Amino acid sequence: MINKSPYSEYELKLDIPGFKGKAKMQTLDKTSEKLKEGFANDPSKKAKAVDLSKPVKVGKRTVNLIVLE
Repeated sequence: MINKSPYSEYELKLDIPGFKGKAKMQTLDKTSEKLKEGFANDPSKKAKAVDLSKPVKVGKRTVNLIVLE
């Protein structure tokens, strides 16, 4: 997921019947590491557990890697 806006953040929520909302989310932005080739971006290394059935904040100018569980 990419938020290219320099002005606004938003909240992400997935409302899908039967979906429990469990996922891992890793945010890459100018203050964190740069995107690397191949499996070096494995979200399991630096990702935090999130519940996407509840609103999750997505920051300005960020790239977010989301892996559903």
